Amino acid sequence: MIDKRFLTVLAALIFITAPGSAQQIDKRVLETNYDLDLPDWGPYNRAYNGISHVADPERGSRFELSVAPGFYRRKVIIPTVRYEAGFHPWEASPGLEYFSYRYELEWKDQVYCDVAFVQMDKNSRYIRSEFVNNTDAQQTVTLELFADMVFGKKGFRANTHGLWTEAEAYDAIRMERDHPKRHLQTDNWKPGVKRDDKATNGEVVKGIGEKTDDWLEYKVEIDRDISDARIALRYKTEKGNGAKINVSGMAKATFALPATEQYAMAETNIGDVKAGTYRIRLNPTEGVAVLDGFAVLAKGQTAEFERYKQKEEPNRIESKTPNSFILKYEGADQYYGLVWDYDFYKVRNFKGQYLDQMIRNSSHNHVSTTLWGANSDKDNFQEVFMRPIEMAKESKRVVRSYVVNGTLEEVQAKLKKYGNDMKLGERNYTEHKAKVADFREFNPSGDKYRFSQSRMAATSLTNVVYPIASYGQQVKHYVPGKWWQSLYTWDAGFASLGLLEVDPSRGLDLLFTYLTAPENENAFTHHGTPLPIQFYSFLEIWNRTQDKEMLRVAYPRLKRYHDFLTGKAEGSDTDKFESGMLRTFSYFYNSGGWDDYSPQAYMHGKKLSGTTAPVVNTAHAIRTAKILSSMANELGLRRDAREYTQDVKRLSEGLQKYSWDKESGYFGYVTHDKNGKPTGILRNSNGENMNKGMGGAYPIFAGEYTDAQKERLMEHIRNPKELWTPIGFTAVDQSASYYSKEGYWNGSVWFPHQWTFWKSLLDMGETEMAMKVATTALNLWQREVDESYNCFEHFLVNTGRGAGWHQFGALSSPVLSWYGSLYRPGTLTMGMDGFVKEKNLNADKTELSCSLDFGRFVKKGKKATMLACMKQGPGYEVQLKGAELVSYKEILPGLLAIEFKHKGQTVKLGVKPAKTSL
Repeated sequence: MIDKRFLTVLAALIFITAPGSAQQIDKRVLETNYDLDLPDWGPYNRAYNGISHVADPERGSRFELSVAPGFYRRKVIIPTVRYEAGFHPWEASPGLEYFSYRYELEWKDQVYCDVAFVQMDKNSRYIRSEFVNNTDAQQTVTLELFADMVFGKKGFRANTHGLWTEAEAYDAIRMERDHPKRHLQTDNWKPGVKRDDKATNGEVVKGIGEKTDDWLEYKVEIDRDISDARIALRYKTEKGNGAKINVSGMAKATFALPATEQYAMAETNIGDVKAGTYRIRLNPTEGVAVLDGFAVLAKGQTAEFERYKQKEEPNRIESKTPNSFILKYEGADQYYGLVWDYDFYKVRNFKGQYLDQMIRNSSHNHVSTTLWGANSDKDNFQEVFMRPIEMAKESKRVVRSYVVNGTLEEVQAKLKKYGNDMKLGERNYTEHKAKVADFREFNPSGDKYRFSQSRMAATSLTNVVYPIASYGQQVKHYVPGKWWQSLYTWDAGFASLGLLEVDPSRGLDLLFTYLTAPENENAFTHHGTPLPIQFYSFLEIWNRTQDKEMLRVAYPRLKRYHDFLTGKAEGSDTDKFESGMLRTFSYFYNSGGWDDYSPQAYMHGKKLSGTTAPVVNTAHAIRTAKILSSMANELGLRRDAREYTQDVKRLSEGLQKYSWDKESGYFGYVTHDKNGKPTGILRNSNGENMNKGMGGAYPIFAGEYTDAQKERLMEHIRNPKELWTPIGFTAVDQSASYYSKEGYWNGSVWFPHQWTFWKSLLDMGETEMAMKVATTALNLWQREVDESYNCFEHFLVNTGRGAGWHQFGALSSPVLSWYGSLYRPGTLTMGMDGFVKEKNLNADKTELSCSLDFGRFVKKGKKATMLACMKQGPGYEVQLKGAELVSYKEILPGLLAIEFKHKGQTVKLGVKPAKTSL
């Protein structure tokens, strides 16, 4: 387990907007905890939709309650989260006190059921299922509730009389390896830690001892004096060899470990030990052992181990409350209870692993109370089947139920309380529903987007699962969609950006789970494409808060992140070429998140990833260096700021010298020989630059280009026969020989890189094109969501229809950013160059004053654009000091486009109603 001293929960992050001040954050944002600050009950289901409870945070077990409305003896909506199944995230409060789904029984909203989950208290949730019949015919519907315990880690539990310490709970490690992932383990795993179902807690430390200077160090607390103490080590060896481990710190001793392929115990005496805090270091000197853990034992004590107990089928306990039952699972400490208010029901037992198959196969079994499916020993679902529920034409009907957890006595008391008054939850329903993210405070000129944006907010807030393993914890985590039930670095960065528009506390909470704490050996939390979107999320929140304490905590973590991606940190191999161009293919096959992007696919097909550098990694590294420079200057770290200047210079020189392709007007992938010397630009057999696409234009995001290059790149960006389409930017230039309408990214429109290009266009002063990007995306999103209720992953160029995963947050989250920038009063939007030093906004959001820093990298005379969204109504005027005001115009009701030319680093901005004085 993780030493809790190092974990301060990102709890109670309260964001406020006060007259005369920027947004503020709670000062308890001090340390990273890789878990989210969300309740134990939430939409964490990983198989079937409904609500889950964190049943065992150590082991990672969860209790699931799934909900399945249907037509009686006809169609049932199988609530799988693994494919499109006819239900939609509908509403959610940021803290998950309330969230709901719409189940479409008859499309479109002819017959449906809105299922809401409402917090009653820490251990109780109200389930409100409202059926709506909008047809002129009577309907007969059903409601099925399925209870299931999903057990977490397999393995053994230590049942020792002494102090047991898991091997993976080390405080420090020396395990140096010449491997690029040594300091960037996938999924934020601790170095050396591996899964093993035969180990205690299901994890071990493996590989220690391959070098003689390897060691593990632990901190142990001894709560009493121990006479004649022993350390008992649980281990096994591999390849038939024994091992030796020296013990130092608390005592000096040696373990002689006989060879064994099964876990065994070895003991060594350490003499008398006084109560206190000690460090124990284990240093292998011969052989390699797999370490499970150790116990400090007194005389007569033994170390014993037992398998985790678990039984999928619970003991169903009769309850004194009508229409209820209580479940007790062997292997879970708590009891769970369910009570409902419909008197016509049947309780059934589904024995099998795949509920969706069993529902389909048993839909016309109207007699049995026990139903069987595949792998009947692997899982079990206890069902309440409420039927028939009769509805008049054009009517509504609410079915109420409650799910509770606790001790047997607590559960019985709660069931009795709710069973006596099933409408108790209505007050909580009204109270918590009012917290839903529905954008009512936005300017009314954006009202046509509210429905589609509210669906995206609900999708983003409910795309969270439990458990995911991260640095020794079993954590709750926002995922791109429930098809991907893991960490995702660049997806999470965009999810954080989107969540900032819904509730900044949620965005910051997610952000900090990717910025690793100092004791973590990993440079940042990594899974998938290592694009540093977390920097841009942090910049957005800084520009809203100007919270110096948050900056001090985040800065060293972001610096470590940047240093790793630029090859300056220990173990990183991103900077291996003489060209100065960066590559991240040692960590993931995907450089820019664009799976089948043409040059990347071509390069991998030719097996050139070891000698080829894309453009996108270098461009992002230049941008993160510029952001860190502004942060360092704010903190007074001048030496660091000079270091980032050198980073920008070095990386920009590589782009200009080796990557620019004048013929195509794009930057290209740079190839190298086996010694790292650049040999040219990656081209196909016809000599065509393979990077004709968004990747080839990415230096605009870095802000490093010549005037001539800008002109060529803007031609590609504007041209409807190249990068621009009626629905936005396509990843691959349509005029390229390798463009395809069949690809995943090739021939599709995605939002993440559109967001970075949009920010770049603002930095470039390309107001018209920037607005075209944002409004095109908002309109595209509105049309699709209004039509299908789905929040899709990407859009097909030829039809403009959504495709891919249907409940997608993450990379589709920029729609929330565009909506906020254009329609949320009090929002100032810049490109990537701007750094807010001070911001003041009055209470009714009609007056704004800011002090801005544009850093040392912006050239004098360069044109740029800011967007200031104010309360719709009065006309506004703008004053600018420190820059040349070119023009300002109210391009949407309340939205001002402010064009200016840079003169120096510091700019003072003032916006006020036109009829008042500053």
